[in-house]
Amino acid sequence: MDNTKEWFASWFDSPFYRELYAHRSGEEARAFILRLIEKLNLPEHTSVLDVCCGNGRHSEVFNEKNFNVVGIDISEKSLEEAKARNLSNTHFHYADARNFEMHERFDCVVNLFTSFGYFETTEEHIEMLQRIYEHLKDNGVFVFDFFNAEKVRAAGTDDRKVVKDGAEFHITKEITNNRVIKHIRIQKEAARMDFQESVALYSKEQLVEMFEVIGFKNINTYGDYELGSFDLANSDRCIIICSK
Repeated sequence: MDNTKEWFASWFDSPFYRELYAHRSGEEARAFILRLIEKLNLPEHTSVLDVCCGNGRHSEVFNEKNFNVVGIDISEKSLEEAKARNLSNTHFHYADARNFEMHERFDCVVNLFTSFGYFETTEEHIEMLQRIYEHLKDNGVFVFDFFNAEKVRAAGTDDRKVVKDGAEFHITKEITNNRVIKHIRIQKEAARMDFQESVALYSKEQLVEMFEVIGFKNINTYGDYELGSFDLANSDRCIIICSK
């Protein structure tokens, strides 16, 4: 598939993506990684693969704890930012999550902050999970962080405007064809640009079924970054921790 035609390939490389989501909490991300390290009892020098690593904010915390980290992403701009962190035990590479091969197997693989559901077909998402499974060592652990699709669906449509750094973002959200779709129209001075986010609404049950079919075991689900229990109506997240 030609990645230049896929929404995430252009949107994640846009400087406006960074402007719109600049409020995302690095402290929340840091606290979550530290909580994972403690819960999973991961020792120093654990090998970690960060799939869809973005600008490297999660990888950086693993790096600080003396883990050996590899991050992959499809956004060249995000990878530039990640590499600019100059992390000592971490390497970042361009790769498509559906068909990557790192020629290495890892103690732990993470896919965080709703970096899933982007592709058009379920088959492509299964391919991504299969690649992750194959990159795990036996008994290695996989941490998967998605939104709670039921809560997103219940929230319904949205229409709002945000102004940041002189740019006006008009954001409309709709639920259609079992996907949540955001249309993002940006007006800055005389220029106007249009982007889109489109994420499949996979329920917890659908995700667990995918994981089981691929062969993951010890599948546990959580509903927030404090790793509290999952509640269908109220949880913001659908976090799955499992092993190979």
